[in-house]
Amino acid sequence: MTFKCIASRSACLASLLLPCIMMPLTGCGGASAASSMPATAEQAKTMLTATLDAWKSGEAYSGHLAANAAMQVADEDWLGGVKLESFALGEDSASEVSGPSRRWPVVLKLRTSQGKISTRKAVYQITAEPHPAVIRQD
Repeated sequence: MTFKCIASRSACLASLLLPCIMMPLTGCGGASAASSMPATAEQAKTMLTATLDAWKSGEAYSGHLAANAAMQVADEDWLGGVKLESFALGEDSASEVSGPSRRWPVVLKLRTSQGKISTRKAVYQITAEPHPAVIRQD
């Protein structure tokens, strides 16, 4: 297939390059991703506390995901069967906005299957919209 350009060479070149120039401006997520607001401190704290309370109460990771199908939860320790003895959220002012999410520091007191207890600092990324998520990042 050949492309014949009847207009001037510069107009032809511009018509070929315009889509390449415009594509990065549109972004991958379209309009909904650009309009997503980060979770408020109150929303993030509520979502994070509910998730950690479920883990602390002994709820299975898979059970929590099944009960909250609309929300994505990711924590490798919980998935691996480590028990959460207790947790302490950082102050509201310690949370920070990162894109459409809010990052929140937490101190976790964990018990392994061998009974060893350890304290670990973690940061959770909480997203309210468009897809609720609580994801541990360490």
